[in-house]
Amino acid sequence: MLSDAATRAVLGEASSQAKREGVLDVVRQVVDAPGFRRRLQGRIAAWTRIESDPAKPPPDLAASPLAGEEWAVFTRYRAILTRIGAMDHESLTAWASLTLRDDPPPDLRRFDYVTVLDPTHMARSRWRALEHFEERSFAVLATLPFVDDPDLSAAYASVAPIRDHFLNKRKYTETAYTDDFAETPRPAGLQGIERDLFRSDDDDVEDVEDDTDSVTQGLDDPEGLQFLGAPEGDGIGLAVARWARDLLAKGVDPDDALVLVPRWDDQAALILETLHAWGLPAPAELTTPLTAEPSVSALRLAMSIPVEDWDAGRIIRLLRNSQVRPVFAGKPSPLDLAAAATAVQETRVFRGRTLLLDALRRASVADLGRTPSGDDRRKFLRASRAFAALKVVEPLADALRELEQAAPWRDQATKVWILADRLGLDRDDLALQHLSHALDDHWLILDRLRQGETLWTWPEFVAEVDALVKTCTVAISEVPSGVVRVATVDQADGLRARHVLLANLGEGTFPSRDSVQPDPRGPDDPEPDSADRSDLAFAREILRFLRVVGSADETLTFVYPTTDLKGQTLLAAGFLDDVRRLFNKETLRPRTETIKLLGSVLDASLAGAPAEARVRAVTLACQSPPRVEELQRLARSPRHRFALDGAASAFLVAHERSHMREFGRYEGVLNDEAILQQIRRDFGPGRPAFSPTQLESLALCPFQFYLRHVLHLRPIEE
Repeated sequence: MLSDAATRAVLGEASSQAKREGVLDVVRQVVDAPGFRRRLQGRIAAWTRIESDPAKPPPDLAASPLAGEEWAVFTRYRAILTRIGAMDHESLTAWASLTLRDDPPPDLRRFDYVTVLDPTHMARSRWRALEHFEERSFAVLATLPFVDDPDLSAAYASVAPIRDHFLNKRKYTETAYTDDFAETPRPAGLQGIERDLFRSDDDDVEDVEDDTDSVTQGLDDPEGLQFLGAPEGDGIGLAVARWARDLLAKGVDPDDALVLVPRWDDQAALILETLHAWGLPAPAELTTPLTAEPSVSALRLAMSIPVEDWDAGRIIRLLRNSQVRPVFAGKPSPLDLAAAATAVQETRVFRGRTLLLDALRRASVADLGRTPSGDDRRKFLRASRAFAALKVVEPLADALRELEQAAPWRDQATKVWILADRLGLDRDDLALQHLSHALDDHWLILDRLRQGETLWTWPEFVAEVDALVKTCTVAISEVPSGVVRVATVDQADGLRARHVLLANLGEGTFPSRDSVQPDPRGPDDPEPDSADRSDLAFAREILRFLRVVGSADETLTFVYPTTDLKGQTLLAAGFLDDVRRLFNKETLRPRTETIKLLGSVLDASLAGAPAEARVRAVTLACQSPPRVEELQRLARSPRHRFALDGAASAFLVAHERSHMREFGRYEGVLNDEAILQQIRRDFGPGRPAFSPTQLESLALCPFQFYLRHVLHLRPIEE
């Protein structure tokens, strides 16, 4: 099976063929853009899953000029895979199902009992596998999330056709499972949601609101439910962290607590960061793009320097990169590299390898054997920095000069790893290993296409590697046992926990905007399927939400944003409003809490992180009357003493500035005699004086100011 990098290489060749043959018009300019490439890859994967025949016209749903050109790329993509004898993930799935049906391996020819869990997405390959199990096993059990209730038809619209197929065409016998079979009954609030949420009979539950803010009808028992509102950002993170800490303080096993988010975004990352700041065991199974990995970023930066004509800004960033320890310069310390970066900046050279090296050589010419003083000392320091920078930049120039010659892909990739070794990058780094595999997979596709010896210029190679890196991700963590798991709703599909928290329930999360307005042109996976695509997407979103409700055994907590970072009121998720409308408002009030960040400073339950504890202690000490006990307790701890010393210094500065009648050292008044003498030497009567008008010309253009008022050069008349 092809890797993601190899699949991308095949897709790139298919796009290039389509462009060369002149069949692309609408998408010609964007077909190589990373965003459109990801979208096109998703479309091709969907067509492959439904086993569309490339020799036939595109499906009716995709009959448009844009989809026609995407179909043209799809046909060439499939032809390339056939020619090189390779399969992507979707085509491998179809092949495996055909092999399982026609010529199964010996150990897959007979079964006793087979259980199929929630076949809610049934493409042709999955139906073939199911037929194989039915023919070669004693019994087959299939589970489906479904409630046979006409009032819930909209909620289970995506599952109903599959259930009908099992019952009517495959003659399965249905057994309905309810909470009556459970050993421990679930709380009334959770049962009420599962029973009444998303019903179409709105007459059973009314939400009548008047001036007295009272509701006369609704469910009366929200047992097992909790609603937490907090400001977007830190407020959401504090609410989730307090929930997790309180559970663990009650003796709940961390494995019995589950934190879910609709999708992984900046707010979800902030929740994870807050949990870690509170010292809670809460890892998450994450993937990160290769572009975000420091080692890959450093390598890409070095690779791009010859392409950008030795841009000085890029060289400075490379020298200041914490990952870089140049072997050719004796692995200098970060301070040495920072000094070299400063020397490059002081040359005032913007780009050009020769210009930069010449400027460093000129700046390094000084008598470094004697100890200077005064003005000579500054020149001495600049010369020292330039000399040190020259020992780094010159061998770097030699190393990068070797990259500029055109070579086949594999040879260019070899140069990359030689460069990585010379820069002192850790080749055992997971991200660099992932990049190495991606480059090798790309070359294998080129070799099978008989393009392995095609010459790539260095700019072409760097551009292709950049595009490749932007599409690759790498797993950065795994979730062990004995922790509070943080996951997306899709990652936790099938998990159950005693206590579940669903966070980030802002507008547009549940239901997602994509489910409300799906792409009308996209092919669909499930077969058989007679539902309208928009209704089907919305029904799947309902099913996702109900799965979250069903995953909680004892408590389910909803956390939603109340205001944005500017204090503007935010709307909660639509499904959350549907949940709250099920219950009488009077019964929900004890189970609803709104956190306000302005008052949370003094709330001990929200001061779980060391920084938050210090803020609370200082705030209490500044009140009238002051309460200093907490501050004294923290000041005795080495963990807090350094930060509190800094806060004390800041308070001292503020006090002196606000109570002294004369300007002092905190306003910039210099009292040290040695400093005053140095200033007199540097800026005494012997120094040229400039008028305000001349200084304005300095702000306008430093070069003209230097030529006219320092060198006193006059323009040539003609």
